[in-house]
Amino acid sequence: MPHTKADECYPCPEGYACDTAGITNIEEKACRPGYICNGLIEIPCEPGTYNPRTYGISKNDDCLACPRGFVCKDSGMDSVDASHLCPEGHYCPKGSAVALVCPQGFYCP
Repeated sequence: MPHTKADECYPCPEGYACDTAGITNIEEKACRPGYICNGLIEIPCEPGTYNPRTYGISKNDDCLACPRGFVCKDSGMDSVDASHLCPEGHYCPKGSAVALVCPQGFYCP
């Protein structure tokens, strides 16, 4: 086992998940897209949001609201594409985790 000249351990910064002991390569612990990391664990972005970036640190800044016309039903989403389009007969405001049925007396083109 190689030796180092380390005389102290450094706190894991936000944007990383130092969830095991003995970490030597911090870059291997970079937060994955779809998640935010508080320095200890990975936390998935909530339904209705997604995070396309690595090193997410803040639920408010890095978990982006699902765009209008799309539905982000799963936690930990890292992208929004055509497979997430709001279904016919429904509407999806910004930040939608579920598609809402157009009520009687209204229509959704």
